[in-house]
Amino acid sequence: MNMSGARHIRSNASSALGLLLLVLMTPHVWAQRVAVRESDPSKAAPKPLAPTTRTVPRVVQPPRTLDDLRELQSSIQNALKLGLKPTVAITSRLGQGSGVIVRKDGLILTAGHVAKEGGFEVTVTLSDGRRVRARVLGINRSADAGMVKIIDKGEYAAAEIGSSNDLKIGQWAIALGHPGGYRRDRPPVLRLGRIIQTDPKTIISTNTLVGGDSGGPLFDLEGRVIGIHSRIGESTVANLHVPIGVFLQDWDRMVNGDVWGALPTPKGTSMLGIFTVDHKNGALVQSMLPNSPAAKAGLKVNDVITGIDGQKVSNRQDLIRVLDKRKPDEVVQLDILRDGQSRQIKVKLSAG
Repeated sequence: MNMSGARHIRSNASSALGLLLLVLMTPHVWAQRVAVRESDPSKAAPKPLAPTTRTVPRVVQPPRTLDDLRELQSSIQNALKLGLKPTVAITSRLGQGSGVIVRKDGLILTAGHVAKEGGFEVTVTLSDGRRVRARVLGINRSADAGMVKIIDKGEYAAAEIGSSNDLKIGQWAIALGHPGGYRRDRPPVLRLGRIIQTDPKTIISTNTLVGGDSGGPLFDLEGRVIGIHSRIGESTVANLHVPIGVFLQDWDRMVNGDVWGALPTPKGTSMLGIFTVDHKNGALVQSMLPNSPAAKAGLKVNDVITGIDGQKVSNRQDLIRVLDKRKPDEVVQLDILRDGQSRQIKVKLSAG
C-alpha cells in the first residue's frame, strides 16, 4: 500500500484501517510539517514525571476494533505534532546524528557517540532547515548519553520530558530522527514500533533505526521523550535506546560539562552517509550527504554498490547488514558499478 492508494480508500472504516496499516507496514513514514505545542521546561534540573492517568490497555494491547484503530491513529498524529519541530540533526567534524530539544533555550539531548567530545562546537539543523551553532556539554559515555546546547540566541520549540520508569512491554512508541543525515527534501522521519524490553539502563524497541538516527528521540503516545536512540540491534526489529531516566539521573553533571566513562561498542552506528534503493545488481546510490565519508571517498550518485570487503551486496538491506558489523573509523573497500564499469573505492566510515 502507498500514500496515493490510502487516499483513494472511500469508507470511513477502511480509511482508518488503511492509514494505520500504512504506518505499521512501511519501514519509515515521511512525517508532514505541522504545528507543535511547546512545553515550558524549567531551567532547573527536571525530575521524572509521576505516573499519568493514561489507560495502560490502550497503549499496550493491539487494536481490536475500528475505534481502537482510530484512537491509535489519533494518538500517533498528536505525538507527531509535539515531536516534529524539536527533533534536530547534529553535524560535527567527527560525524553526524540526531537530537531533540527539551528546553526553549536550546538544550538538546542526544547519544554520547554523537556528542563524541565535550566542549567543541557542532552545527544543529532545525526541522525547518535552519542551521544554528551549538556546543557539546556533558557526556556519560558508559550510558551513551550526551547533551548539547545551542549557542545562537533564540527561543526554540521544545519537547516534553517524560518518564522511563513506568514503561510497559508492548507499549507503542514513536521514533523520530534523520536516517542517513539531514535532507532538505524531507522532514524528520517517523517510525512506529513497540517496546519489547526495558530496564533502568536500556530500552529495546521494534522501532526501525538507520545510521543517522542515533541521538534522536523515542516518544510515548503522549508525545513525551522517553528515550534517545543509541544503536541498531542485532535484528532490525530490536533496537536500543538510552532511557530518559539516565539523563535525569546525571542531569546536573551533564549540564556542567562533565565527561566520563567509556562508550559501549558502537555496533551498527557506522555509516557511509548515503541513501540507496534496491537495484538488480546491488544497492543504487540515490543521494548522499555533503562531506560524508562516501562523498569524500569519491562515491557518486547512480553508482551501484555490489560488495563490501569481498562480501556480496545484492540489495539495500544487504548493505545495511554488512555495515552493521563495521565500526566507525574502520576503512572498507566498496565494489561498485559506475557506467557499467567495475571499480573499487576505499571509504573510512564515520559514526551514524
